[in-house]
Amino acid sequence: MITDETFEFWLYKASQYDVDTHSFVGEPLAKATTDSGIAVFLENNGTPEYKDDDFVLDPEEDYVVWEVPKEGWIYGPQGSFMPVKIVDSVPTVFDENKFYNTKKQEEQFGKISGHKYQRIVKSSCWCPTYIDVPKQGYHIYLFDAAGNLVAETVTDKNGYFEFDKLPLGKYKVVEPTNEYWQAVTGYKPEVKVTLTGEKPEYNCVKFKNTLKNVCTDTFCGYNKCAKKVYNGCFDSSWYTYVTLAANKKSETFNLQAGNPGAFGKGGKTVGTFTATIDGDYLLIKVDLNKAKYSFGLINGVPEINVGVANSTSFFAGYLKNNSNLNATQYRDKDDATLFRIPLKTMGLKTNKAINIFVNGVVVYAPEGYEIPPVLDVP
Repeated sequence: MITDETFEFWLYKASQYDVDTHSFVGEPLAKATTDSGIAVFLENNGTPEYKDDDFVLDPEEDYVVWEVPKEGWIYGPQGSFMPVKIVDSVPTVFDENKFYNTKKQEEQFGKISGHKYQRIVKSSCWCPTYIDVPKQGYHIYLFDAAGNLVAETVTDKNGYFEFDKLPLGKYKVVEPTNEYWQAVTGYKPEVKVTLTGEKPEYNCVKFKNTLKNVCTDTFCGYNKCAKKVYNGCFDSSWYTYVTLAANKKSETFNLQAGNPGAFGKGGKTVGTFTATIDGDYLLIKVDLNKAKYSFGLINGVPEINVGVANSTSFFAGYLKNNSNLNATQYRDKDDATLFRIPLKTMGLKTNKAINIFVNGVVVYAPEGYEIPPVLDVP
């Protein structure tokens, strides 16, 4: 029986070896297994011939002994086979034909793991404080020493990521950053790691970054004299409104932000909104310059509110109590930037000037800036 400690050897004529395919042709003449490290094909009977029931060794023939490959072992420097040594003109099998094997070491693998955190505002006071929270869905990349991309993964709900079953060697772990996602001071977006036989695991990679403090401001809002911290920027609310002239069917107005003062004068133009009389409805459509700005969101919906009236006295009370954004309820269910306001229900007359407030929040960054970046790698 062949066991883990047993090696098997086959005997061939040298003429059976095919040098082109590096293999033997035909069946072996005999097989033998090691016994205390020695494999014996024949016993010496004291005659020039060595024989058993199956074959006779011909002194004029050349023979080769082949060691059968064994899982978990590799051949020594002599290779997998050797000629039979001739001693005193007698073909002596295994008299001095020695095979050396070394046990194959199992390939060792390593692992790299870590966590990804986002630093956010904890308290929006005059002196804001911050906390680090696990960031889910952030792409993390692994490169080898030559700069080749080895693997890519995404952080889980705990911000955890790992790269497992890695060959030992040098690696670089990378979190992508861009103009808006930046590494926190003291942390780098790249970490170099070396896995060795003594230290095959590295579990200390830690990435921290912040979503850049892009200023956020109200546009076309009401007069609420207060200051707040929004994403690290001080923001003062303000008020303005525009007027659609009597009997005018449509007009486009600049959408302004950045504390322009009353009546829409000054400030940054961040887009437009269009007021259109369409049958029995007044349509208000807001269009932001999305290449430079994005909407502030409430539960994923752009924060836009609308107030309309023929009377300016309506807005006098409105400005005092910050209420009566009376047309917000008519936001279109399929388009969050469109308001379809019924003229009759709102008591609006088109032969009179219609005063319009559009209130909301704009972020000074392109749409989608808050989405974690990814690397553009082949």
